[in-house]
Amino acid sequence: MDHRVTYSLITEKCLPEIKSQLMTLPEFEKLSIEDQAKELKRAIEISGADKSMINYAYNMPFEKKKAPPSSPGLMKITAISMIAGFILICGAFFFYSSDKELAGLIIATGLILAAGVPAVCYFIDRIFGEKAMEREKKEIELISGNSADSDDDISDTNYAGITPPKAVLWEGAAGIIMISAALVLLSLLKGTTLGIVQGILFFAGFMLLSISLKQVKRYDIALLLIIPALLGLTLLIFSLTAVLFPDILVIALCCSLIDCGILILLMPAVYNIVKKRRCTEEITAECVYVQYLHGRYGDQYRPYWSYTYNGIYYTHKDLMSRRAVSVGETINLRINPSAPHDVYRLTLPRICSYLMLICGFSAFFALMAAAGFPLS
Repeated sequence: MDHRVTYSLITEKCLPEIKSQLMTLPEFEKLSIEDQAKELKRAIEISGADKSMINYAYNMPFEKKKAPPSSPGLMKITAISMIAGFILICGAFFFYSSDKELAGLIIATGLILAAGVPAVCYFIDRIFGEKAMEREKKEIELISGNSADSDDDISDTNYAGITPPKAVLWEGAAGIIMISAALVLLSLLKGTTLGIVQGILFFAGFMLLSISLKQVKRYDIALLLIIPALLGLTLLIFSLTAVLFPDILVIALCCSLIDCGILILLMPAVYNIVKKRRCTEEITAECVYVQYLHGRYGDQYRPYWSYTYNGIYYTHKDLMSRRAVSVGETINLRINPSAPHDVYRLTLPRICSYLMLICGFSAFFALMAAAGFPLS
């Protein structure tokens, strides 16, 4: 975190008679970290500064203190595992023409090493880094003069801060492992057995990911991930139908393909309808920061909105869009009364188009493989 930025905000926003009682920035920069914290606390008390502004300064994306460095041991395990995985995947092609089963087993092992092990190491690293992030939280509380459990007006944000609870991290890790396992099984199982197992793993994996993202206030992506979970459920129903009623295999396959196509094509419409129905409260929000991205196909902007609801200050990180937004601009937002960071905007998340494309190909190949049709 940057004490200088916070102190600068206080001096700019306070009244002239209060400003005369505060230090200049060069004087403030000469203080030690401990003395800066004490001076900040004094400045907040005498200026009556808005606590949402203070909290925002300590969570600004470009000034925020970085997470603690990763464990060297975990970094070595991740690097070695990924290299070994890629070597195995490349080496499997030499055995493909002579022994397809052995090649499939080698590819499955390579995928686990290249993707599964690094994912597990990442979540372990996040869990062990929780104590360091807790110390940062206490430092923020010391300076702002508030506790995270108090009822004072500290701003509630929907972007990175304290490491999520361990249960949330394990839910997300379990979801990623299930989805990875479903992909690995493509080289180990065939026919309806593959469809049943993949359907269960895809449905459970994407639902766990959706639940974990919802708990960390990523409501937009959490809602979109329900669609691939439903596609997994469609695959499971088709595979069970093929086992119980083999005579109607072709009809069941056609119905499943149509069902998947409808789910994928209607993804944007379903997203907007659900968001509009649950975001019923209209509030006025002010832009406090804009993240600017200059791309090959045009400029994009990500505004951070500050608003108050039921006496609580919120700072909301919005979606990227091509609409230019300036700091200080105010708009009307529709929010979910039970989850004020769940905001309805006409802008779709960028991941939506990628998710539609990936889901389309994945659903087609998964259904064809479960039906027993050769894919090569």
